This record gives sequence, structure tokens and C-alpha cells, in this order.
Amino acid sequence: MVSLRDPMGASNQIVALSQRRIRMTSPRGSMIRQSVADFLGQMPPSRLPSAADAMRLLERVAMKGIEFPASLIMLSKVMFTLEGILADIVGDNRGIGFTVARRVARRWLANRSAFRSPLKTRDWLTLQCSALLFTSRLWIQWEQAMLDRYLTPGSPASPATN
Repeated sequence: MVSLRDPMGASNQIVALSQRRIRMTSPRGSMIRQSVADFLGQMPPSRLPSAADAMRLLERVAMKGIEFPASLIMLSKVMFTLEGILADIVGDNRGIGFTVARRVARRWLANRSAFRSPLKTRDWLTLQCSALLFTSRLWIQWEQAMLDRYLTPGSPASPATN
């Protein structure tokens, strides 16, 4: 959901991952929604969010008091370590997501019967609906960035400087 820049979907998934039951209408739920919206809003529209970005979002929410399972925290540390190692070896900015996806695709092509999806039918449907709206969310972010650039006083494109 972070990769699709879906703030509501990402918020719902964070609530589902938390150790305590949180209602989206509670103060904690609204804090999660606001944190996700701020995080996705700060990310440039031209940059594709990675799995490490999703982990950074989880860490940001955890710093505000939301508790997650220890295994998720360990996964976060492993992903950051692997991303650092890959950056040292490969030297590019593709991140761990592309490397992991390539590895999973190779394993799946080699032995399709051994590969089972961890997603339930409901998860697939939610993912499909969010993916359908991805382009419109990205377009709105681009438009907002252009408006911000155009309407910011002192910028070269601002009507005030023309």
C-alpha cells in the first residue's frame, strides 16, 4: 500500500499489524492516518517507494507508541541491513525490493508448486482496488507539486516574480 501511495490502505494495514486492537476512529487511529499521510506527502511523486520506505513508516509510527510484533521489528532491521549491503555491492539506488522480487520470480518460475501466496483473497481484492486508483493518486500529487511550485512566492514560476 505504501508503494501504491494509498494512505487509507497503508493505515489499515498498519492497524492490522499492530499488537493491540486499534479503531480507525480512535485517537491512535487518527494519529496513524496522519503519520501515513505526512509520510507519503513528503515523498517526491517522481520516486517509487520501496520496502525500506514502508519499514521507515512503521518505525515512525512505532516511535509514536504503536506496538508491533518483535518479528516485524527484526524484519525491519534485516531489510535495512540488506539494503545497505546491496547499496555497497551494486552501488545503485534500486533498493532491496527489486532484488527480492527478482529472486521470488526466479524461484516461482523454477518450482511453481512450492510457491504459495501469503495473501488471502480479500488482500488481493484490496490490492487490486488500490492499484486501480494508483494513477489518479499519483496524478493528484504531481498537480499539487506543480501548484506548490507555481504559487510559492519567490519561485521562478510564481506569478509574483513575473
